[in-house]
Amino acid sequence: TIVGYFPTWRKFNSQKVPIDFERLDEELEKMDAHLIIKPHRLQEYEISTSELHNVTFHPPFGDPYPLFKHIDVLMTDYSSIYFDYLHLDRPIIYFPYDMDTYADKRGFYLDYESVTPGPKANSFDELVDILHSVCESDGYQKERAEVYQRIFKYRDGNASQRIINSMQEDTST
Repeated sequence: TIVGYFPTWRKFNSQKVPIDFERLDEELEKMDAHLIIKPHRLQEYEISTSELHNVTFHPPFGDPYPLFKHIDVLMTDYSSIYFDYLHLDRPIIYFPYDMDTYADKRGFYLDYESVTPGPKANSFDELVDILHSVCESDGYQKERAEVYQRIFKYRDGNASQRIINSMQEDTST
């Protein structure tokens, strides 16, 4: 199982991500899983993966989208990238460990609970339990489908043409 972790940027928070990477590496080994961390391009992580066998960092400036076809489970916090991942109808785990601070400092465009179709871990221990659970079975297909239908009005492959048409309409007025 390949898990992709795509956290959002926290300009306001110098707090380290509450993940014990050595323990996580051990848990991933038990699950026969691997974690790819794609940090936000402005976020720094002060860990070395040289001793970790099941954790890899993707370059912060690297394109995350080619990874999607390899990722079985997406893990994020508040990053909007999960909306794009919804197109694949694969499990998503949310790790909003600093929800109150994030809500106070940045806020949300949408009601977080109503648009995050997956289990939520508020601590590292909860995250490990959820990872084990989701790697065995996924019970959020219905919720993902509901959010997908709500967020994506058109699902016909013609988005680029609509953008072009919209731009042409705007320049003719």
